[in-house]
Amino acid sequence: MNWRDHFKSVGELEQGDVRMLIDGFLPEGTTFIGGLPGEGKTLLALSMAKALTTGDPFLGKFFVNETVPVIYLIPESGGRAFRTRCEKFGIPNDPELFLCRTVSEGSTLGLDDASLIEAIRKLKPVVILDTIIRFSEAQDENQAMQNKQLVDDIIRLRQAGAVAVIGLHHATKAMREKGFLPQSDEGCPEHESSSGWYHRVQSAWLMPDWSVWLKPGYSQTSAMGVVTNYLRA
Repeated sequence: MNWRDHFKSVGELEQGDVRMLIDGFLPEGTTFIGGLPGEGKTLLALSMAKALTTGDPFLGKFFVNETVPVIYLIPESGGRAFRTRCEKFGIPNDPELFLCRTVSEGSTLGLDDASLIEAIRKLKPVVILDTIIRFSEAQDENQAMQNKQLVDDIIRLRQAGAVAVIGLHHATKAMREKGFLPQSDEGCPEHESSSGWYHRVQSAWLMPDWSVWLKPGYSQTSAMGVVTNYLRA
């Protein structure tokens, strides 16, 4: 292969605006949802999945221009529990629109698995990783070289045809002790890990510590949604 095939000039790059899968909320590419354990990351992701697969507005506010299939990988949940959640959310029982894999189907599927890659090529879906660290082989979240493999795997999913990859991630217990205050950047995942993979995302949403938001002096109206968005250019 010629070396020139690995590069593009300005005129050879794709044209147009970034495609918004959910207006004002979810762009194509890689999105990160971070937050403390038990603060609703999976519920938020299922709400997004319903909006994407049905065309209903996300949270009743953010419009979906066209339906998009979703592949939801959740190795931390059993099939019965996840089915109950999906049915309560009104996720379509349609394999052309929504497929999932739980711990009931076996061990965690590697992001380079041939069946996953083929499914992405066929469906061109949004892929949700709940939680993203379950798909990393790193022994320590701060091991940059091992986490680079996770970044490469996500890029491979995008190249296979995934219009977006959404990764959910737990914040640390230390952040819970600090309160994860919404007006601070202290909740930003870059404070947890030196791996730098967070900086490779297009959009990042941080969930609040509801016990802090619902204290007197905090806006409960603002607490109804996600606190902070770091939109990467």
